[in-house]
Formats: sequence, structure tokens, C-alpha cells
Amino acid sequence: MDQAGTTYRRGQVEWALWRFFTLLRQAPTAPPKVFLTRIKRLLEADRMDKVPAGQDYHPVSDFAFSSSKTEGQGVDATFSAFDAFCLALALDLLDVGLKPSETVFLLRYLRSALSAEFNAILQNPPPPIRKRPTEDRRVFWVIQKVELKEIYDQAPPRRKGQKAPIFLEPKFCRGTDDLMAELGEMNTERWGYRKALVVEIAYLAANLTSLLAKAPLKKRGR
Repeated sequence: MDQAGTTYRRGQVEWALWRFFTLLRQAPTAPPKVFLTRIKRLLEADRMDKVPAGQDYHPVSDFAFSSSKTEGQGVDATFSAFDAFCLALALDLLDVGLKPSETVFLLRYLRSALSAEFNAILQNPPPPIRKRPTEDRRVFWVIQKVELKEIYDQAPPRRKGQKAPIFLEPKFCRGTDDLMAELGEMNTERWGYRKALVVEIAYLAANLTSLLAKAPLKKRGR
């Protein structure tokens, strides 16, 4: 697993992300241009700081994909394994229909919580995909995004002109038993809780970190 303080060039991160998203499938080794463009636009959205802060939802991190302004530019930019993990989550969220600005906002707001989950996963990672597990070490991130804000009493009030997205309190569930207990609360007693987005993050953290350690270093000008 990744050692504390290890960083990777942007090209290595792009390679590892592509390999993870195409695991167990026949796909080109090098990521296609459209995939690289998606990553580029996420990084640009994070750096341009166009994500508005809501009245009660102030992002706790200045950036979604790094703890501070990324060192270097282009292929020379550096990222930690956790930064790459956040980029992978952003791609997952784009894939289910969230906008780049919403994705960046959510990851900024939850960066510290996600960091704690990431470190805990690497301390006790899930077994290889093809190996029969003896225990369920998967971690599920349960997300509720609010669009019909007028029907949610718990949604914070917004001043005129505010455009920040609203997410209700996210949950992290360990194993399917914990997840089913959480989803079991989808009933009339917990008003409004009838839908949620679920993302498995343990295999993402473990496999992506392993791939980063194998990622080839892209030479300047290539």
C-alpha cells in the first residue's frame, strides 16, 4: 500500500484512474483523450473556485483534489494517493449525473471525512476481487442530494442568488449488513428518506493505491 508522503505525477494518476475504471475489461492501456479531458475539467473547476458556498454549507477544504494548491503544472503536477482517490470519486459522481461544480463542492466539504475513511480502509483493505472474502470489508458511501429544496424542512435556508447544492448528512456503512440497516430506514417514519446514491469506496481505495505504485512515469514532451 501507499507510503505516507508519496506523491505521483499527473500522468501516473491518469494512468491509474483509467486502469481502475477498466479493471477486468479489455481496454487500451493508455487513457483516451475524452477521459483525460474529464479529469482536466474537474481540476480546472477546483482551481477556478467557481463553486459557491451555501449559507450553512461552507466547504472545509480550499480544494477538492489536494490539501493545498497542487505543485507543478500539467504533467508535472503532483498528487497524493488520497488526491487520486478523490478524483476517482469525482468521476464516479459525474458518471451518475452530478455536475462538475456539484462534485467539487461535495468533495471539498467532505474531504476530511473521506480522508479518515481512506486511511482506515488502507489499514484493513478488502481482499483481491477474485478471492473469496472471509469478511465483508467493503465501505459504502450513502449520499442524499436535494433538488426539491422546498419540501425538506432540514434543508438550510438560502439567500437570494445562492446556488450552492444541498446534500443531506452523508453516511459511511461498513459491509452490506450496515448498509441494509441504513437503507432499512427508508420508510414513512423517516420522512423524505426514499432515495439515495450508494458508492462502494473500499475497493476503489485499495485497488487505486496499488495501481498508483505501478504507474509508469510519463516523460516530459510525451
